[in-house]
Amino acid sequence: MVQTAAHNVGLTTSSYEYLSTVFDNYCERNGTTRKSALDTGMSTIVKAIPVQFTLGASDEATAMTNYCRTYSSITHEQGSTFASSSQVVEEALISANDCVKAVQGGNAMSHQIINPKMLIINIKAGSGQRVTIGGVAHDPKVTCQGHSDGIFGTKTFEISTSYEVTGWAGSYNITCTRMPSGTSNGMTTYDDAAISVSTNIGPYNVYWPKETLFPMNAASDIQKALASLACLGCIEASVLPDDQFQKVNGAEWVLCKGQDIKGSRLSQFTGQTTVPDLRGVFLRGKRNNREIKDVLEIELGTYSPDTVGAHTHTYVVAGGDSPVAGIQWGGQQ
Repeated sequence: MVQTAAHNVGLTTSSYEYLSTVFDNYCERNGTTRKSALDTGMSTIVKAIPVQFTLGASDEATAMTNYCRTYSSITHEQGSTFASSSQVVEEALISANDCVKAVQGGNAMSHQIINPKMLIINIKAGSGQRVTIGGVAHDPKVTCQGHSDGIFGTKTFEISTSYEVTGWAGSYNITCTRMPSGTSNGMTTYDDAAISVSTNIGPYNVYWPKETLFPMNAASDIQKALASLACLGCIEASVLPDDQFQKVNGAEWVLCKGQDIKGSRLSQFTGQTTVPDLRGVFLRGKRNNREIKDVLEIELGTYSPDTVGAHTHTYVVAGGDSPVAGIQWGGQQ
């Protein structure tokens, strides 16, 4: 019931709401980790944090440190969302309590948010029971309707509109629609609304959260930004020029040509001030303490030139019985 009532905040209630609480309790506002967080077992907490914030760290302390750093950069953007999601959860619990009271008498009342514009309230009377609707109070931008006693008729519900739902007739739906409060930059906003159904078995209260619909291109941009956050520090090969690659994948991707990246998220997290210059070279895996003859351990992002040392090749003269003397090749000129 709570999950359904909180339907249209989706990930916010199941993820960002949790992450905000974790950040407030275990992280400082500047992105550092509180000592108290490192002194306690954090396994359960860390497991619930999406990998794009922990950057895939395997141990709990590193994962929490990564989380505090990455999440601090977006908390100021999510402030209003956190407040809104808290209200949604609280109001969803109120609706659930109203539903429980109705079920105790063999009846049932519930609601489902179909989309930002439509919400359906379902009222079901138990066997031999009657649920009398005494009226529906709602905000001015909301209209609620249900079918009338006629086959094709509709009934508009206002504060004094009555209707009786009987057990033999099954359930009864009231469909509420909400008008947008405004449109700006292609985004349509629907203000939050309240709906209260008065019945003989008690009231049923619905909170309809505020929501903004983004145009398809904006939604795509947001998805690209999240993808770039999830792959912080990744290097991708592509046949696209850098300007076209950014257009497709997001402006946070840059061509690796040794340029300055001070102030970027990657720089803030790693301390690096430039990206590697990969023009005309190929990538080589870091040794990471693997024993390989003549291969030195170097830092990530460090350039290692190709080197062909002096060495000897032995050739056999055609038709001869023995190899000629070794030929010294001094490497590239």
